[in-house]
Amino acid sequence: MANPQPTDAHLRVAHSINEAIMTRDFTKRQRKILDLILRLSWGCGQKDAYIPHQRDFSVVGVYEVDIKSELSWLEVSKVITREGSFYWFNKNFDDWEVSRVKPYQPEKLSKLLSLNLNSNSPKLNKMLSKNLTNSKDSTKQIVKFSTPELASPKER
Repeated sequence: MANPQPTDAHLRVAHSINEAIMTRDFTKRQRKILDLILRLSWGCGQKDAYIPHQRDFSVVGVYEVDIKSELSWLEVSKVITREGSFYWFNKNFDDWEVSRVKPYQPEKLSKLLSLNLNSNSPKLNKMLSKNLTNSKDSTKQIVKFSTPELASPKER
């Protein structure tokens, strides 16, 4: 049984980038390509990913017959940059020329985030109570987190 932990090696991606990716209308193939490029670049502590052959994208299920057009689309859409066998992810998502998913509702995403951050779920309350009890001041209090900002000012 898989049991990954937060202390295991992991890919650090800002919430704003994650939101930008999940709210854009990427195809399944394009998303797999982005995931591989991110894993091989940022996941390895680098700015770029070295992928020697286009057929190497088959490791994530994108085959040679499709890869050229998908890479070209991602590059023209300013999501990635490539030079030979090196690929960069463009973290400036305001530059991307990719449609939003329909219907994109930033206020709904904010509301969902707020619900999860300010949850009254028994699991969260139990965790917060335990943490507060173990602190110097043992008074129990409800902790409210502010709603995080969405991906960019343009999306508010």
